[in-house]
Amino acid sequence: MRFENSDGSPLTILEDFFGKQRSSEAIIPGPFATLKEGKTTLKVWPR
Repeated sequence: MRFENSDGSPLTILEDFFGKQRSSEAIIPGPFATLKEGKTTLKVWPR
């Protein structure tokens, strides 16, 4: 599926939610580029 910006240009997402570079070889869907198998704990904002 191809995604577009509002001006019709291709949407390219180079970083994940935390600003980590996304891999072009191992594409993982979703906002987190470094998820591994098993339990994962993410701190999205400070308490």
